[in-house]
Parts: sequence; C-alpha cells; structure tokens
Amino acid sequence: MTEDQERFEEIIGEISELAKEALDLLPEDIQESAKSYWYSHILCSLNDDHEFIGGSMLHMNDSLEEWSASHESNSHVQFNTQEEWDDYVARNPLSNDEDDEDNI
Repeated sequence: MTEDQERFEEIIGEISELAKEALDLLPEDIQESAKSYWYSHILCSLNDDHEFIGGSMLHMNDSLEEWSASHESNSHVQFNTQEEWDDYVARNPLSNDEDDEDNI
C-alpha cells in the first residue's frame, strides 16, 4: 500500500470518528433523528462497518480496494524491451468494446 493509500485509509477512520464526535455533541433529543439520517449516510458511505441496514453502492473503502488492486497489478508489470511492451499492449487493450473498431 502506498503512502497516499495509507492516508486515504486513515481519512476513512477519521471521518467515522468525527461523525461520531459530532453526533455525541448534540443534545439527546436531537441525536436519534440525526443518527437516522445524516450520521447513517456518512457511515454507510465509508464502508460496511456500521450498524445500519443498507449501505452504499460504492463506498470509500471500495475505492481504496480498487486503487490498491490497480496499483498492485500495475506495479508488478515490468518490460525490458519495446517488444515486451508492445506485446503487453496488444494483449491488454484499453477497451473491450467490439464497436470501438467501427469508431476509428
């Protein structure tokens, strides 16, 4: 995991902690409605580590996992020659759409 990815992961935790702190600052009679709305939305957008039913189609932790997987797969690819690079590009096109050839 890169330094930026580690910081991103820390930010997820910090947002969770700050949301909880903000909720706790509210008077008790306001906390329940806040917890049901904005607090639950914040936590559900971070990851699946919450007490609420439902979640987010794409939360911050998903983005971190995708970023990490992308970085790992890209960091292991090394080419010693132009021919190796050309071979790699030929086998790994940017798009899988068959219609792309018609648009060129």
